[in-house]
Amino acid sequence: MTTQIFQGLARYNRWANTVIFDLADSLPEADYMKIRPAAFFGSIHLTLNHILLVDYLWFGRLRGMPFQVQGLDQELYENFERLQEARRAEDERIVSLVGALADTDLARTIGYRDTSGKDDRISTADLLVTVFNHQTHHRGQVHALLKEAGLVLPSIDYLDYLDAA
Repeated sequence: MTTQIFQGLARYNRWANTVIFDLADSLPEADYMKIRPAAFFGSIHLTLNHILLVDYLWFGRLRGMPFQVQGLDQELYENFERLQEARRAEDERIVSLVGALADTDLARTIGYRDTSGKDDRISTADLLVTVFNHQTHHRGQVHALLKEAGLVLPSIDYLDYLDAA
C-alpha cells in the first residue's frame, strides 16, 4: 500500500461528505432532525454527528492528540450549520494530514486507549482503512435516509468522484 491510495480516499471522503451535506441542507429542519427507525443513530443529524465524532477519535489518535468521547452516540453539534462547518474543517485537516504522510509512515504502529479503556495498537495503514471504511458505511446509511426523506439522490461511489474530479 502507498500513501497515494489514502490521499485519494481522503479527497474522495471530502467530496462525498460535501455531496451528502449539500443534500441534507435541502431538507426542512424537521425532516433532517426526524427520528427514523432505520437510523442506527436515530436521525440523519445524529448519524452525521457520529461520523464526525469517530473521525475526531481516530485522527486524534493519529495526530497524537486523543479526543475524549463520552460515547459513540455523543452529539457534538446541535444544529446543521455548526456540524457542516466542523465537517468541512475536519475534511480539510484529513486531506492535509494524509497528504503529509510518507509511505514509510503507513507501517508505524500507534498505541491508543479504546472507548472502553483498553490499551490497543494499530498500524497507520489499518487506522486509515478503518476510518475511511467507517465513513463509507455510515454515509451509505445517511444516503438511504435521505432517500427515505424524499430526495432524489446522485450516486456517490468512488468512480463518481473520479468522474467529477
